[in-house]
Amino acid sequence: MPISDATLRTVTRQTENGPESYSYNPAVEAEVKAAPEWATAITTVDKMSRTIKCDSKKCENQTTFDPQSAEAVVALPDWVRTYRMVTLGNGARFGYCSDVCEVEGVTTGDHNVPEPKQVQEATGADMQRVIEQAKQVEKLKTKPSKKR
Repeated sequence: MPISDATLRTVTRQTENGPESYSYNPAVEAEVKAAPEWATAITTVDKMSRTIKCDSKKCENQTTFDPQSAEAVVALPDWVRTYRMVTLGNGARFGYCSDVCEVEGVTTGDHNVPEPKQVQEATGADMQRVIEQAKQVEKLKTKPSKKR
């Protein structure tokens, strides 16, 4: 997905060797289970981040920032201001940083919505016709002759 939000939970505790921090995504059950017990048992601070990336295969534009920080939003690269989204009829979403990347994305064929296969069920009449044709084919087959 071209734009994604993630909440990263960072917890810190004081140890004899100094502060110890651990970060995990609380929405991902596997990460919560993998977190040390002390990390899930103390007061936590959640930090949200947003990632925006260009979906063109030839472009590497990507940025991650805190959407709640005015300074981070002001410091975004210029290409983010011209970012455009393409949503297809099947719900697929693409994001591009420029006209060039959008044209590149269109020419790859990724925007072509796959058409569902059109399979029609055979009716009783269709089945009878096929059976009759198979019988006619069997009659037309010549049996091998026995040579003496």
